[in-house]
Amino acid sequence: MANVKAALSFLILIAFCPGAQASSAAGFPEGVSPSDVYASVDTSNSILDLMLVEKKIAVPELLQAQETQVEPMHVYQLHIAILDRLYETLRATGLRPPPKVSTSSINYVPADVIILSNMVQEHIRKWGEHINSTPIVPEYVYVNKTPTDVFRLLFTVYQKVMLLSGFDKITPNEVYEAISIARKDLQTTLAEYSKLLPDSRQRDKRLLLTAIYGTHPDGSVLPEKVEGKKPSDVYGKLLDVRRKMNDIRRSFDLEPIPAPKLIAQVVQPGDVLLQSYIVSAELALMKGTLNTLNSPQKGKRVQGKTPSDVYQAAIHLEYMLDRLSGILEG
Repeated sequence: MANVKAALSFLILIAFCPGAQASSAAGFPEGVSPSDVYASVDTSNSILDLMLVEKKIAVPELLQAQETQVEPMHVYQLHIAILDRLYETLRATGLRPPPKVSTSSINYVPADVIILSNMVQEHIRKWGEHINSTPIVPEYVYVNKTPTDVFRLLFTVYQKVMLLSGFDKITPNEVYEAISIARKDLQTTLAEYSKLLPDSRQRDKRLLLTAIYGTHPDGSVLPEKVEGKKPSDVYGKLLDVRRKMNDIRRSFDLEPIPAPKLIAQVVQPGDVLLQSYIVSAELALMKGTLNTLNSPQKGKRVQGKTPSDVYQAAIHLEYMLDRLSGILEG
C-alpha cells in the first residue's frame, strides 16, 4: 500500500498535466520493476473476482492478449483505457471517478506505469466497497515479470471491468471508439507538424493538411468504405499501420518496435481493440520524434459500428502515415 499512497500524492499533477511524466514526481520510489506493476494489477484482478461473485455475474471465457513483445508505453495505454471506463461507470454510480489521463511522447518506464496501476486498484477497491463486497485480498510479491506479462493480466482486468460495467463482450463499437482516438490524434499531429515546416515547403504543408481529410491536391480521395470486412481484416490492417510507423522510426535512425504476426486463430473484436490501443501508444511516441506536443483527444461512445467501419478508420490511418512518410523521405 505504500506505493498506493505515493501514487495518490501525484494524482493532482496528472489531473491538471495529463502529459506529465510520472517519474518526475518528487519522492516517488525509484527502482520500480514490471514485477511491482504486475503485483498491483494482480490485486485489482483479485478484487474484481470478488465483485463478480458478489454481483452474481457469470464470467465467460476471456480473451488472451496475443502480444509477445510489449513495452511499458503499451501497458500505460491500456491502463488509460481502464481508467476511462472506470470514470464513466463510477460517475454513473455516484462515486468519485478517477482523473482523466492521457499519454505523452516520452519513453515510459515501470515507475510511470505503476502510478496508473495503483490508481486503477484504488478505484476498483472503492467500487468494491460500494457494492458490499469485502475487497480484502492478499497482496503477493512477484519476480521476473515482463511488461508482456503485465499487459496480458491487465487485459483480463479490462474485460472484468467491462463485465461489471454492463458489457458482456467487446464489440466493434468499443474498437471504433479506440481507433477514432488514434485517428484524431494523428490528424492533429499532421496539422501541428505542418506548422513546423518552413514557408518554403508550402506543397508539403498542403499535402499534410489534405491527408487529414482523406484527400490529395491532385484530386484523388481516400477509397470508400467496403462492406463485409471481418475482425481479421482490421487486425491485419492495423499491423500494416504499425509497420508504417516503424518505417518512420527508421527514417530517424530509431529502432523499430516489434509487431506480432497475424494470429492463427479466429480474430475477435477484443484482439483488434488491443491493436488499436497499441497504435495509440506508438503514435504518442512518434510525436516526440516529430517535435509535436498535442495531447490525444478523448473518444465518444458510438453504436451500430461494424468491422468495416473500423477498417475504414484504419485505412485512413495508413493513408496519413503514407503521406507523412513520403514527406519525411523527400
